[in-house]
Amino acid sequence: MIQLVQVPLFIAFWGVEKYGEWLVLTGVPLLFVLADAGVAQASANKCTMEMGRQSFEDARNTLKTARAYVTLVALLVAVVGLLLAVVVDWTALLKLGTVPPNSAKVVILLIACYVAFSLQGGYYGAWLRASDQTPVHAFIEGSTRVFDLCTVALALFVGGSFITVAVALLLSAAVCRLTHSLIARRLSSHQLRSPGKATLGQLCAVLKPSAGFIGISLTQTLTVQGGIQVLNQISNQQTVVLFNTVRILVRTLVLLGGAVSNALRPELARLVGEGREYLAATFSKRITITTQAIGVAVYVMFVLFGPLAIEMWTDSKITASHVVFGMVGLHAILHVTWLMPATLRFATNRHVRLAAAYAISALTALGFWVLAKGIIDPMIGAAFLLALPELAALVIISTKPNRCQAAGQTRIGT
Repeated sequence: MIQLVQVPLFIAFWGVEKYGEWLVLTGVPLLFVLADAGVAQASANKCTMEMGRQSFEDARNTLKTARAYVTLVALLVAVVGLLLAVVVDWTALLKLGTVPPNSAKVVILLIACYVAFSLQGGYYGAWLRASDQTPVHAFIEGSTRVFDLCTVALALFVGGSFITVAVALLLSAAVCRLTHSLIARRLSSHQLRSPGKATLGQLCAVLKPSAGFIGISLTQTLTVQGGIQVLNQISNQQTVVLFNTVRILVRTLVLLGGAVSNALRPELARLVGEGREYLAATFSKRITITTQAIGVAVYVMFVLFGPLAIEMWTDSKITASHVVFGMVGLHAILHVTWLMPATLRFATNRHVRLAAAYAISALTALGFWVLAKGIIDPMIGAAFLLALPELAALVIISTKPNRCQAAGQTRIGT
């Protein structure tokens, strides 16, 4: 939702072309958000189920292992960011017309460090979720994005360059993660405050579900950043910004589904940990039906009123048709439709096959688009890249319910 404010802000101060180049340049180090490899999310689910079973020592060890892993990964991200900044001429590689080569290098390094700090949020989120403090974590994450927006706005108001805005983001991330850590320590369950032990066995226990989480995250990053990078090569900055702006608007629908799903996961994991799988399945099903109905209504509203909204939002600097909103927004309604019934799978770390199909379909879509880019309209190609993995996930969810869902359906029918 913060991006709804950021887009007109960037366009007002920098213009469409310069903002487009910012998206292309920062899209490279932002790929490092995948470096966590899903370990924090899988550890959060595992720890929550262990707390439900009152296996407190296992829960502490799970969190300690997650912390050690995330800290190591954050350090590696910073080092790799430095190497990429030194070795690569990003201005030439990305065809940037307004960014000096040295400035591009500095931005790459700063945004990589910004990501390194941001990765710590996964561990602190797992700590709070396991302590039954999910609303607090959600509030902190939302406040972090607001703080990012405020620092970026301040940098733009003072005439900030790419480097100034990147520095503002880095400082914001450092302050927010320090605050996050202090709150997590203060509010965590007393059973989790005792020392734990990081072990290779604990890490191996979450690797399989972690692969599923990283498959989902990798795919979503690939469809967005891959779409931006391909559009940058085959079209112009106006098209890049148009695609990103429409995507951000319809992303509010994705955020709706994500917010409901993320709120449900700790409770579902706790219920399963307590052996109450039937209750978890029936509760999830009821929420799913309501959320899907709301999602369809929101999608229709975007198609009907999106073009008017985007003109008002960008002061007529960007225009989009109903068809463009329908195409780009298709992935959002598909996402909500499959995500809600899949929430129980994510909560119990039983989503690896779903994630594999999701990732493979995205790679297939990207490969097809690159091969056929000469005959496919750029916006159709970008929309296709977004929609195909969501469609693949919906097919799998519709045809193969997991064990908990099957148990719930059986009890409901009796």
